[in-house]
Amino acid sequence: MTEAQIYKAFARYMGIAHPRVLYRFDYGAGTYLSWKQSLEQKSINPHSGYPDLFIAKPCGKYYGAFFEIKKEGADPYLKRGAKRGMLKDNAHIQEQAYMLDRLRKYGYYAEFAVGLDELIELTEGYLKGNI
Repeated sequence: MTEAQIYKAFARYMGIAHPRVLYRFDYGAGTYLSWKQSLEQKSINPHSGYPDLFIAKPCGKYYGAFFEIKKEGADPYLKRGAKRGMLKDNAHIQEQAYMLDRLRKYGYYAEFAVGLDELIELTEGYLKGNI
């Protein structure tokens, strides 16, 4: 399942399981931009590594939740299940992890989510206050 397919499946899931919860995907982040469009994007969005999904519902001690979504098999960690453990030596993943850490410091729940099942599991844990 590609990231775009995960987005669509998750949107269907949220429509059924949590129709009143506000959320937003940064779907366009992975699209090709011309050189001029890229400069425009950087001028209005100066921070890179921003997560794919924002859930705009405060829960527990958090102001909202951010998820950086990875397709199945693209785990950012060296060992599966090693949340906040050793990240793979990849500049893009390191940049995303840095942004997730910054968001945590601002009071948001922010995690990598690998595949649809993990995204749903983390979202349910967040919305039910089990994290």
